[in-house]
Amino acid sequence: SYEESLGSALVQIFPNPVEQKLTVKISNLKNRSESLLFIYDMAGKQLYNKENLLETNFLNFSKYAKGAYILRILISGKQKEWVIVKE
Repeated sequence: SYEESLGSALVQIFPNPVEQKLTVKISNLKNRSESLLFIYDMAGKQLYNKENLLETNFLNFSKYAKGAYILRILISGKQKEWVIVKE
């Protein structure tokens, strides 16, 4: 699992590795309209995107093959990426 600051927000991502449902919690999210989330495969192909993130977001990984994926979150112009492993 991860817990990191992104601007004024605190992002928690768990569990990692994930089997079915990945939880992304964002504390102190000031402006939902400036928040985006993306999932990419390791080749850089975008598999999923979500706008206007909530304080708690559930991402369904059950449809993805086992392997590594990139989760990118943008909040108010700042972005970070995390590697998520699907088991």
